[in-house]
Amino acid sequence: MVVGAGPTGLMAPTKLASDSVRCVIVDAAAGPTLTSKAALVHASTLELLDETGAAEDLVAAGVITHGIVVRDQGRVLVRAALDGLASRYPFALGVPQSTTEQVLLRRLGELGGSVRRCHRVESIETDGNGYLVSGIDDSGSDAGGAGAVPFRFWARYVIGAPTARSAQRSG
Repeated sequence: MVVGAGPTGLMAPTKLASDSVRCVIVDAAAGPTLTSKAALVHASTLELLDETGAAEDLVAAGVITHGIVVRDQGRVLVRAALDGLASRYPFALGVPQSTTEQVLLRRLGELGGSVRRCHRVESIETDGNGYLVSGIDDSGSDAGGAGAVPFRFWARYVIGAPTARSAQRSG
């Protein structure tokens, strides 16, 4: 089971699915992010994405960046070259987080996976052989919360990949 469907939470099950390992992905949000909190994908990440079959689509959607210059009021603070890396992707890729999530969701779907949205995890307990993940499924509820139902999943492994908006990060 993967808890959280941001870029990391989508990468893990996409990689697992590409290796014929199925898992359940839950996220408290009703849909993927429409904003971007991350905008640069590094060469090593592109290599991992290549293993899932998602790198080509992401590179096509982004802007190849060979260097970064950080300035403060015109003064150069940092200059970093990103080309010449020992990688199949000797550059960084400028791409919004929302696009990264779209590409990973599409690839995950092609591999037979999906995200269970509006599933808020409230506890994870171990039984010695795996984990019992419990929470609330708000997918059928109205604005007042009526219709929300509890859920419980048993999983051999749990990957926690909380997004910036999740309770795990705010609490």
